[in-house]
Amino acid sequence: IVWIIMLLISAYLLSRSFTHPIRRFVEKMDRLNNFEVVAKLPVTRMDEIGRLTQSYNAMLERIQSLLQKTKNAEEQKKEYELKMLRSQIAPHFLYNTLACISSLAKQQRIDELRDTIRSLVKLLSFSFDKQSEYVSLEEELEGLRMYMHIQQVRFGEQYQFRIDINPDLLQYRILKLTLQPLVENALFHGLTPNHGGLIVVNGGLRKGILRLYVRDNGIGIRQEKRRRLLLENQDGGQGSMYRFTGIGLRNVHERIRIHHGESYGLRIGSAEGAGTVVRVDMPVLTESDERLGIWR
Repeated sequence: IVWIIMLLISAYLLSRSFTHPIRRFVEKMDRLNNFEVVAKLPVTRMDEIGRLTQSYNAMLERIQSLLQKTKNAEEQKKEYELKMLRSQIAPHFLYNTLACISSLAKQQRIDELRDTIRSLVKLLSFSFDKQSEYVSLEEELEGLRMYMHIQQVRFGEQYQFRIDINPDLLQYRILKLTLQPLVENALFHGLTPNHGGLIVVNGGLRKGILRLYVRDNGIGIRQEKRRRLLLENQDGGQGSMYRFTGIGLRNVHERIRIHHGESYGLRIGSAEGAGTVVRVDMPVLTESDERLGIWR
């Protein structure tokens, strides 16, 4: 009887030595099939199971490498698209601004002519500066002032623009051309059909988040159209005469999420006849964070 018991125990241990690594292998494969993060299996034996484990580890390393390359390629594609959009200054905007400058010169409105040329030069310099993808909030707002100054010269005082930002926030870094497309959107969707109105940019800090708002008192946006704004790149049409670049709200939204994660980005609130509010959530970043590569 003792020999039988010992034989059964030996058979069990021998069976377990073969089946346990196989069960672990199957569990890892199931997790890999569900796209979970999976660690390599330790190679503890040199028989067929050991060789199978080595092959599995090599396959896992290859899959992880391909996934990382795919992720990097997608991010590079997004950055390339952004650079292309940023480099494509909207021809309608530039042509109409130059026509406005020509008209001011013919009318000998020297002060307005000088201010408009200065605004255009600063706006172009700001947009083409490629030293960094990030700028201070102060620099981004200065670009907005130049853009709105040009629009007010072209269309008169029917478009009002106000910035109400705590000076303590101006040092923080944000992605360049984050706010400008939002102001353009307010002109396009909100104020133009109303033949004028007010755009206000304000914001503050909330639980470690830099939260900025672009508000307008225009006609508002229908719910269906509001949903599409973050799903489609809106360009052309009536808004082309106001647009400085081809960057749409979706591009801004996705760019923020690529750099900082899905908890950040844009939120749009609007009601017909009551105006629109676009909220921007970004992490609080300083210039030292940028140098160290701390993006989240």
